[in-house]
Amino acid sequence: MNGLQALDQWTEFMDHPVGVWLGFINAIYWAGTGLTYLAMPWLSNKYGRKLGVYFGYGLLVLGVGLCGIDNDVGFIMSRFFVGCASATFASTVPLLINEIAYPTHRGIANALFMCGWYVGGTIAAFIVSQILLRLVEILSDTLLTSNLHRHLAHGTWKATWRGVSQQSYNS
Repeated sequence: MNGLQALDQWTEFMDHPVGVWLGFINAIYWAGTGLTYLAMPWLSNKYGRKLGVYFGYGLLVLGVGLCGIDNDVGFIMSRFFVGCASATFASTVPLLINEIAYPTHRGIANALFMCGWYVGGTIAAFIVSQILLRLVEILSDTLLTSNLHRHLAHGTWKATWRGVSQQSYNS
């Protein structure tokens, strides 16, 4: 949420949240996590770990879909369901890993799962920043190229980027 709060677009989209409303927006994720943690041990014991993981994927898809709604209620509901999915994965996947992994590999497999969230987040942030950097470069090159074509079409092709145009040579 700190990254979102730094964006002016998000602040305008959410109508400049402050105080209790901002606290609610932050806490709804954890409310979904806490409520789901209460139910997941019973569900995963009764219906199995894999079904719990699939249930978590369903909640995650629902949360992502609700994020596409163009209002603040959709965003808040999506945070709730993504929190539910997070709790589902955190409470069923380590148990599933312990059941599936070879006994001597269980500790390492669980440790990699628990650390994987932070490693994946770091890698994803790096990839997104690199993609955005490349996108800015492509757009700036495209805009510069289109400006070059415009100058060539209008006959102002002589070093317009230095403030010198063809008209200044003709005078």
